[in-house]
Amino acid sequence: MVSSSLIQYYYTQIIGNPNSLPVLKATPGFTGFGLIDGDQYQAGGALAYPAINVFYRQVRNMILDLTSIPSNVTATGMHWPTSQATSLQNIIFKMSDASGTQHTGLFVESGKAFQYRRHQYVLTSLQAPVAS
Repeated sequence: MVSSSLIQYYYTQIIGNPNSLPVLKATPGFTGFGLIDGDQYQAGGALAYPAINVFYRQVRNMILDLTSIPSNVTATGMHWPTSQATSLQNIIFKMSDASGTQHTGLFVESGKAFQYRRHQYVLTSLQAPVAS
């Protein structure tokens, strides 16, 4: 059970067993922006680092589960404003499928990460619409 964001710093790899995916499950009172946060927002709303300085990170082989968070509460599986030398592979985002849900699987608001890595990661299951 995860109650606040897991911050992923430089040279960090979060890797689960591909044969038995571990689950990172949010608590109902989860606080933070993303179960995994690649670049935390600071006071005033700016990211800690520009996207071009957010690299050497990897997440693969896991389930990010937001289903304990009520569907009317904004929740994000992963905040990933990154650039080079990063990858996402074999990640399942479990979210509410309720009408009007406020859950988002993957949020990328800056950098070139999404455009350049689109062909490199596999999101094996999206269980609700993903906003960007």
